[in-house]
Amino acid sequence: MGKRFKVKIDIDNDVLVRPVKPEEDLLFIFNSWLKSYRCSDFAMHIDNEDYYKNHHRLITSIIRQPNNSISIMCDPEDTSHILGYIIYNTKEPIVYYTYVKHGFRGLGLGRYLLEGIRKNYGKDAVVTCTHKPKNWRKIKKIGLDYNPYLIKERENDSNKES
Repeated sequence: MGKRFKVKIDIDNDVLVRPVKPEEDLLFIFNSWLKSYRCSDFAMHIDNEDYYKNHHRLITSIIRQPNNSISIMCDPEDTSHILGYIIYNTKEPIVYYTYVKHGFRGLGLGRYLLEGIRKNYGKDAVVTCTHKPKNWRKIKKIGLDYNPYLIKERENDSNKES
């Protein structure tokens, strides 16, 4: 089996973190989240039709909540070239999803996104993820916790406000 060659990235110069541009970015966010999470332990045994319909609805509800935000990591010379993103709550230390394109994984980009939002909560805050990544053991070392039930609570909170 061939080796996967890693690109060297100087995070401070080779990437830009910017706010989401809904009209340009949401299609990529929905597609990448739905496809990458499809093979997770959570979703692998769910029928395709049920998974895509219900998870799309869940992502929509997360994105629409007023305290949630999306930061996009992109190429500074072409801001439409998305390398990854993070969807998080701006008031509470909750990360709903972090995604880095396959060819850029293992370079510290996901960690950079997580550390970038940690300043919202204080350096000692334990950030809770609602989706468990495949490299969970590695991520847990940087002070993350996992609680999938926060999604349902947030979804219910937004339904009460409607």
